[in-house]
Amino acid sequence: MPTGLLGGALWMAGDTARATALLAEMRSPAPRWGRVWYHVYTGELDEAANWYERVIDERDPFALVYAASPQLASLRAHWRWPAIARMMHLLTTSDRVNGKARGGESRLGVAT
Repeated sequence: MPTGLLGGALWMAGDTARATALLAEMRSPAPRWGRVWYHVYTGELDEAANWYERVIDERDPFALVYAASPQLASLRAHWRWPAIARMMHLLTTSDRVNGKARGGESRLGVAT
């Protein structure tokens, strides 16, 4: 993950050549979280969503932890987030509005 964070930070700082080189160093499929962070920070949200789905498919417990991360706000605002949230059995705002919420909800919107 640190390589992805560094790559994203370099991209945001305007050093796209170094950021791209770091991405090339992250051999697929090993650093999934690094790729999620990299693509979030570079604004490539479709690609970030693809990698987040892979993380969920691998049943990585940090998928739930990072779901509420402030750094992922742009991904949560992306049109694909409701489907990603449902993969983790989280309720989305539209689920709550449409009456799908049952019982109580945790801070993350997980139905209890």
